[in-house]
Amino acid sequence: MKRSLAIAASLSLAIIAFAAYDGMLLTRVAKPGDLAKYKLTAELEYMGSPVTVTALMTEKVSQVATNGNITIEQATTNVSIDFDGTPIKIPDNPSAVISITSTPLGTIVGTKADFATDSLMRLWVLQALTTAGKPVQMGELWAFTLPKTANTAEIKGSYTVEAAEKIGEYDTYRIKGSTKESDGANPASVQATYWINVKDGSVVKVVGNWTNAPIPQVGPSKAKLTVSRQN
Repeated sequence: MKRSLAIAASLSLAIIAFAAYDGMLLTRVAKPGDLAKYKLTAELEYMGSPVTVTALMTEKVSQVATNGNITIEQATTNVSIDFDGTPIKIPDNPSAVISITSTPLGTIVGTKADFATDSLMRLWVLQALTTAGKPVQMGELWAFTLPKTANTAEIKGSYTVEAAEKIGEYDTYRIKGSTKESDGANPASVQATYWINVKDGSVVKVVGNWTNAPIPQVGPSKAKLTVSRQN
């Protein structure tokens, strides 16, 4: 059960770190108590068999520091795993809460979870959209490099704000880009499209296609991840 919860949680992390196109500057605006719910669908292979994971993620902003850093608490519930056509319902674990702190521009600066591992850290950092740190224009590409740390490889990536779109009731900006580890035995990468709420920079939808996703207790995997807001 713990392994299944860890897999589901690892595939759903760090979405608070994504940012929105606020006028000319990509940034995230939040206040304590902000609540968002998301449906997660992850498709991958395990031991040669197809696996589909679905779950409900609930995120609550617990703190906004004076420097603008945002801390969220994320709980993953209603986890169901379809393994080669066999559905498996995973019992909820109320104590499996993840804390993630990021800057308003998307850089993850702190994490806390009982089941945190180097693989999870790699997922968190790769999945977080890193913004330009300066005003950008529609269609403009920006690139970045994140230095190697004790838990993660050097990461390079680039993004572009492609268009404004309506997703359900939300006015969003569609951002497309990719991030990739620069070294390691099985460097991970993700190509993703993000739909971001124009109003406050929160995530409305994400579709990511992973290569060598470092999923804990599964190993490097090809995976597709879709996260959609439910409230």
